[in-house]
Amino acid sequence: MGLLSNEISKDKVQIGDHIYTYRMMHIYSHHGIYVGDDTVIHYMGADVGGKSESKSRCGKCGHQPSPKFEGLLKTCLNCFLDGHRLFRFEYEVSSTNLVIQHHGTCSTRSCDKPEVVVERARELLNDGFGKYNLFENNCECFACYCKTGKPMSLQATFAKSAGKVATKGINLNNGLPTPLRVAKNCVKLVWKPKLEMYIKDKYLANQPHNST
Repeated sequence: MGLLSNEISKDKVQIGDHIYTYRMMHIYSHHGIYVGDDTVIHYMGADVGGKSESKSRCGKCGHQPSPKFEGLLKTCLNCFLDGHRLFRFEYEVSSTNLVIQHHGTCSTRSCDKPEVVVERARELLNDGFGKYNLFENNCECFACYCKTGKPMSLQATFAKSAGKVATKGINLNNGLPTPLRVAKNCVKLVWKPKLEMYIKDKYLANQPHNST
């Protein structure tokens, strides 16, 4: 694990890995479980804006991206990456690393054996993972559930907290923001979400672990 990056090459990915790749200039990350044979099981939400167009079918795995599709799917690694770089989500990291690393890239929690992780992913591919929700039931929730038996999205936790801080900081009733107020809000915008993310991760890490 790198101090600031979990990027790996394709030949380093292993069965049962929780992997992710960034979208829209690192604004958010897309997560999945590598299940071997160059295939990934991942959870997709429909394109709410409806502006994306369907792309051509992949000659390797047969996947044809569609803005209307929502649910779990199994594709080749290249379709999962969609032209972006490959990263591996790390488990059992130190509390310091959790805070330093970009949100949604690591956890202090322990994870299950690869065969258990892959079995969960394959079962959910058949049974489903509920209705997609950007903040409560997304691709990171699915991947974390496969790895630990508990769903969680640290990038969603961070985003929700940052949104609350930003909204609260913009209060016209207090007049135009002073430089000091702007500085204080910037600090809150970074560290309060980090703290909430840390608390949630540590809470789940201390829960009884179920590997079934």
